[in-house]
Amino acid sequence: MCFVCGEAGQRMLSEIAGNTEVKGYEPKQRKLCTGHFGKIYALHWGSDSRHIVTASQDGKLIVWNGLSGNKQLAITLNSAWVMTCAFSPSYDYIASGGLDNTVSIFRTTAKDNNAPNGGKFKSKVELLFFLKKKKNLMYLKGGKKKKKNKLFVGWKLIKELYRELEKHDGYLSCARFVDESNSEIISSSGDGTCILWDIENRTPKSVYADHTSDVMCVSLNQKNPPLFVSGSVDSTAKVWDTRKGEHAVANFTGHTADVNSVQWFPDANCVITGSDDGSVRLFDIRSYRQINHYVNQSNKSLHSEDPAGVTSVAASKSGHYIFTAYDNGHVYMWSTLRGDYLYDLPHDSRVSCLGVSDDGYALATGCWDFNLRVFA
Repeated sequence: MCFVCGEAGQRMLSEIAGNTEVKGYEPKQRKLCTGHFGKIYALHWGSDSRHIVTASQDGKLIVWNGLSGNKQLAITLNSAWVMTCAFSPSYDYIASGGLDNTVSIFRTTAKDNNAPNGGKFKSKVELLFFLKKKKNLMYLKGGKKKKKNKLFVGWKLIKELYRELEKHDGYLSCARFVDESNSEIISSSGDGTCILWDIENRTPKSVYADHTSDVMCVSLNQKNPPLFVSGSVDSTAKVWDTRKGEHAVANFTGHTADVNSVQWFPDANCVITGSDDGSVRLFDIRSYRQINHYVNQSNKSLHSEDPAGVTSVAASKSGHYIFTAYDNGHVYMWSTLRGDYLYDLPHDSRVSCLGVSDDGYALATGCWDFNLRVFA
């Protein structure tokens, strides 16, 4: 069964909030990452909240260190017309695709046999001493909680084409890995479908075709991986459950133009959508209702009196704020509860993509002026 969400008879969060005071910290630009020679179309944060991958019209994927602003890896693509990129949760692979209609997956890390102690270090001092000699190594904090005081090294960067997945009949608009096993990936396409892929066997496991026009974006529910949401040129966002067949389980309406971006809210119970109609909407999947609406009537397109289109959306880790990018170069920070925009982070050109790091400390934006910016 597919539930349809509209707007009639609803109260918005902004109405319930009343005069609740919202205090927000204005993000400041900390890094300007230069190196692309074409418009940046997509970006994605790595699970370490340190590295960012960008896809550009220059036909390259670049992996950046978001803290230093330095480039760490560049991959030249077979097709320059790239539209999406994504890190795998395990950080071993990067996916991309575009007008070639193909999901291309690259292996980006390999074991470094020269790393002592199997790449494990008990102190930062020991790690930093080693890194001075091996500057090309990528390192990750983490592991399981019981190992959180250890730092792992011993993986070097490579750029090896691992798989090409071909089934879509239209451009590839978005792709996201499902989990750390790196065995599945979900893609969306201009052919109006989303596909769940078996990466190892290069075959589709399920095809989701309820949209009536191009699918522009997908977002996976991090707390409930079988759930994902898609946004389409048909002005709807649909929620799918990979356990319940190939039909949508919820259909969110209200936008009057293409839905360009969708993102799960941090609590995994709500969905944020951004559209060419200039509005951002927040939907609750439990009540199948829109619960807030974010729009600035004075934010106009550069070339007409129409509202500036929303190109990308993201939420802060706390959920208190929503970030939205527009085709006129503005980036707004909104109060989720009140629906007011708090700050404007203007850019020199169209902002095509943005994303918040997993740890919540940084916001990255990709722009048509060829530059990646990091705010904190």
